Amino acid sequence: MNAIKRFYNQYVMREDKLFVGLLMVAVVVGLVYIIANQLSFQFTSTGFLSWKWFVQVPIFFGLGIFAIYARKHSPRMSFLTWTYSLYFFMVIALSVLMVGIETTPFPPIDHHLVQADQLLGFSQLAVLNWTYAHKVIFNSLNFCYNMIGVELALFPIVLALLLEKRAIKVYLLAMLLASIVGFSIYYFFPTTAPASVFFDKNFTPFQHDTFIKFFEIHHHLPITTTQGGLIAFPSFHVIWAALLAYSLKNRKHLFYPVLVFNAIVIVSTVFLGWHYLTDVIGGLTLAGLSVWAAEVIYKRYLVADDVTVINKTSTPKIRDIKKMIQLVPNPNIAPIPQTQRK
Repeated sequence: MNAIKRFYNQYVMREDKLFVGLLMVAVVVGLVYIIANQLSFQFTSTGFLSWKWFVQVPIFFGLGIFAIYARKHSPRMSFLTWTYSLYFFMVIALSVLMVGIETTPFPPIDHHLVQADQLLGFSQLAVLNWTYAHKVIFNSLNFCYNMIGVELALFPIVLALLLEKRAIKVYLLAMLLASIVGFSIYYFFPTTAPASVFFDKNFTPFQHDTFIKFFEIHHHLPITTTQGGLIAFPSFHVIWAALLAYSLKNRKHLFYPVLVFNAIVIVSTVFLGWHYLTDVIGGLTLAGLSVWAAEVIYKRYLVADDVTVINKTSTPKIRDIKKMIQLVPNPNIAPIPQTQRK
């Protein structure tokens, strides 16, 4: 017990406590929704969280402990391991939250979103039919839309390898905050996407599955599909695209191409019929607020940890080099005569 306490006091930093705390908040909120369902309607979930994930928990927990211990000795390796472990536990926590919100007891609000789009002068079917009439545009948008999963898996590892500590921490903070808030918005104001409201031949079977899945869950029917999406408002494709692009803002050669690509991702959510225009506005708003909150939290609580690590790893070496330079005489400089020295 003393060894654990000593390890905690010596190696665990504020960033570790903060992220673990946010993960626990996500899990607790998800469990509250799950318990509420079990005590009331007892809807059946499609099971976003597989028990296979829990088999890997001891492995990633061990990797996380190693990363915390090796932080002062091998900053790059420890930061990569820390990021990868935290990302794994974030997936676990958000999966618990998704199980909870999937059994929401509230009715969908899609008709309100359609009315909001109409007030903005936006026609979902007109845009959808135009996209399908231009196959090159459709295929390009579809490719970009489906690439968001690759970005989610790849970008955090790239940022960790580049030692972009601030960028990855702000990204993870914003992702957790946006997910906790956005998932809870869905719980109280669920949506089933445009395919559940409009009738059009261009909606795909996967898009219809979103509503079919919701209908079967909330009518205690056998679940025939686990395909399709879950949350329409706010659009998490939009949130992910915005946060991923923002995370690369300090790497301009990566930022601008990703910004253009993810802007196409955002456009595709509407033009392919997955989301209402209101969903996009909600997604951009929540992404912006999450980034702002994450930046504030980083500046107040985490920036000191990064400075501490830098001082304990690189600064002593620089100081030692300066001392060595001062001790080595420079043959190009004539020595000061003894009489001029004071």
